[in-house]
Amino acid sequence: MPKVTIIILNWNGWQDTIECLKSLNKIDYDNFEVVIADNGSTDNSVKEVEKFINSFNFNFPVLNLNFQENKGFAGGVNAVLRKFQAAESDYTLLLNNDTIVSQDFLKELVKISESDEKIGIAGPMIYFYDKPDYINSAGSRVSWLMNKGKYIGYNEKDNGQFGDKFYNVDYISGACFLVKKEVVDEIGLMPEEYFLYYEDTDWNIQAKRAGYKSVLVPTAKIWHKESASAKKIGVKYVYYHVRNGILFNQRCAPFYKKVLIHPYNLYIFAKQLIKLCIPSKKEWAKATFAGMYDYYFGYFGKKE
Repeated sequence: MPKVTIIILNWNGWQDTIECLKSLNKIDYDNFEVVIADNGSTDNSVKEVEKFINSFNFNFPVLNLNFQENKGFAGGVNAVLRKFQAAESDYTLLLNNDTIVSQDFLKELVKISESDEKIGIAGPMIYFYDKPDYINSAGSRVSWLMNKGKYIGYNEKDNGQFGDKFYNVDYISGACFLVKKEVVDEIGLMPEEYFLYYEDTDWNIQAKRAGYKSVLVPTAKIWHKESASAKKIGVKYVYYHVRNGILFNQRCAPFYKKVLIHPYNLYIFAKQLIKLCIPSKKEWAKATFAGMYDYYFGYFGKKE
């Protein structure tokens, strides 16, 4: 049975992390470990998670790390991967702390991944936590011109429309995906320029360029408290999506689409000038300007 290392980052969300760990304790896969990394939390997360780990009867090994600063999603994941490269797990599973999982989700993801050496990344069907029969993501497609991904099946009630066979997608959401060790060895760690958003999409594209497939496994299921972290950021959500959307386009898009994005950005810029006159839209417009400015002047990583 292949060994899996599950990486969970926590940032000011210890209650979610504890609920996620409890759900992992019920899964029917025997060869995995969990690494919890606190990503510079400013609440009581470090204390509360450590207290829970010391008092709970886990069915799997748990390692607890604390970073003194928020390294972002990619930075946090990479720090764990660097520290535990010697562990030689066959797979790494990235899992958002604001998720809960089905009993067989990991078994299903590994089974499909093992069935084809060219499957590099596999992800589950993701449902809304507060609407458990409704789909958050059944995989994702990329819109190069719009600088964003589109969740397949978003907000659709699951009536079995996606069947039970795995299928190819452009990318798997970083909320939960399983990646083979040889993929990481070949394409390297996650790009840290993004800090937040798009790094998972970029990593999927790099894996595909190396000849691997990203697949959605409908028989593996998790539930996600979508935007639970984003709500803490506010307009920074807009900033990172604007800046990183352009960065993603320029790193990964076909050449002609890299060119087309610049006149499209002029159109977006003009729209924001109008929004500046609308009180309810003003802060979003300013965040959009900031994202564009920082991309074109080369300011990446965490927005200070």
